[in-house]
Amino acid sequence: MGWREPGAELYDLLSDPAALVSTGHYVVQSQTEYCDYDIWTRCYTWACTCPDHTYNRHDTGHVCKHMFAVSTINPPKSNHMHDSEMPSIVIVPKVDTHQCIHCGLFDTISHGMRHNKNYDIERCLYKSCGKTYSVNIGFERLSHGPDTVVDVLNMYHNEESSRGAVATLIERDIKITHQTVLNQVCNMAEKAYKYASTLPISIGSSWRVDEMYTKIKGKQNYLYGIIDDKTRFWLAHIISPNNGTDDVRPLFANASVRAGSNPNMLISDGAKNFASACTKEYPDAIHISHIHIQNDLNNNKMERFIGRIRVREKTMLSLKRPDSGILKGMCIHYNFVRGHMGIGNATPAHMAGIRVRGISKWRTLIQNGAKRVYSAMWPVHVHMI
Repeated sequence: MGWREPGAELYDLLSDPAALVSTGHYVVQSQTEYCDYDIWTRCYTWACTCPDHTYNRHDTGHVCKHMFAVSTINPPKSNHMHDSEMPSIVIVPKVDTHQCIHCGLFDTISHGMRHNKNYDIERCLYKSCGKTYSVNIGFERLSHGPDTVVDVLNMYHNEESSRGAVATLIERDIKITHQTVLNQVCNMAEKAYKYASTLPISIGSSWRVDEMYTKIKGKQNYLYGIIDDKTRFWLAHIISPNNGTDDVRPLFANASVRAGSNPNMLISDGAKNFASACTKEYPDAIHISHIHIQNDLNNNKMERFIGRIRVREKTMLSLKRPDSGILKGMCIHYNFVRGHMGIGNATPAHMAGIRVRGISKWRTLIQNGAKRVYSAMWPVHVHMI
């Protein structure tokens, strides 16, 4: 066995080793770089864009480890695959900040550092157009650099209070206030949520809904949430002042818009407003409302979801407004960042067909959302698979 076969076996450990783009065309993530390689099948042979195959093996008939991985997971088939057989997957790539925002080329060289008050950022010279630019896409006009902002987002959504995040950053000699932490959390969550809401998802036909007690400006309110039973994907939420009596049809309507379809089954407790809204919004769905810890069905998945939200909510006195960016940040962290043991430590977004590249999911989502600002001269590369 050559050295490429063991390298190909490592792809079996990946959650998304290979994705089918079109008939005979696959995309495989690099194991060493934050990029993807294209693989094509031509007359039952393989062609790959990786350096190993491009410069070393294409003239000898040998294959690279990416071809081994694809041939093991997805053997070559005839070129008559029906479109309905192809999985629906969206790849959100890691943003290459060395691409010129003026001409779109990659011929850049380092041109020193720009020294801001609290952080330094690399300055690039684009040889094709002769312009210099400090690439800070998605994190412009902030008092701290991208690394600090991402650390703040991760700490805040991992049960850390705003003042606790300040204490941790001070140990790193980073000066920041608790109000700046809250501002960065809300602003970045708004950017990531706005972009993530445009990504199509592939989920199951059984949904779960429930409510939890929360406070808005110190007053009693209830957070209604709805998730997919198969992928655990958080579809929608609303804030209501009452429990069991308020109309939750907007919640169901928002979930249908996000999923692109209605469920075949809805699981909830015995609240009357759930039954009424299900009859009006999902007339063809089966509504199961007799769940109980001692009955034949339970809502443990939904209770676990509420428990996760409670962990973050208990360190706050209350939310300031119903459309707070903190709730949107919770949604992004739950769907795209945090792994869930019930689905093999994968994220709900991954189970729903969204592959977010890069080590930091927050950074990738924020930067891809910000690239839409430069769409006229810097196209957004989101691969629909």
